[in-house]
Amino acid sequence: MLVATGLRETLPDIPSLRAFYGMTVFSCAACDAWELQDRPLALIGETPDLAARARLIARWTDRLTVFTNGSDAVDTVEEAELAASGIVVERRPIDDLEGDRGDVSAVRLVDGTRIEIEGGFVRPQWHPAPDFLGGIELDRDEFGNLVTDRSGRTSVAGLYAAGDAASPGPQQLIVAAGQGARAAAVLVHDLIGVRTAH
Repeated sequence: MLVATGLRETLPDIPSLRAFYGMTVFSCAACDAWELQDRPLALIGETPDLAARARLIARWTDRLTVFTNGSDAVDTVEEAELAASGIVVERRPIDDLEGDRGDVSAVRLVDGTRIEIEGGFVRPQWHPAPDFLGGIELDRDEFGNLVTDRSGRTSVAGLYAAGDAASPGPQQLIVAAGQGARAAAVLVHDLIGVRTAH
């Protein structure tokens, strides 16, 4: 069996976020930052890797505001480092996003302050989704993703995993598809007892 269930995604609790997600607010800087370069951008998130993501996005714009939405996702040392690079950290909670027809125009804070943007990124929390495996004991990484060898074999004979279900988790579609193709080929070879270079 090949597990390719992907991940469940949890976004920060901002009422209109989904209205802009995938149109002018994205989760993957490698995929979408090029189209947003040189614009005032937001990075919204509540996870400990937010400062690292900010440094990546700052390669594409010198007008980046990191919104922690009231969380402590960015510590004071990271905030100072980001400030030295011209990145603003906004700690106040977000009330909502503003814009029209998928085109985001501002982040509105709970106190009514509006910070104008022309696009942005959000850091979802991702959760592995192989719940249907029940009580099968499988090796998992620290995030719960299935650990495999380079050919997609898990710690249980006959069970393979590929894409976002496998460690390291979230990946680009083309990478996940390539892993799936490789694991499928190895699975067939394993079934018929043919040794491969995979």
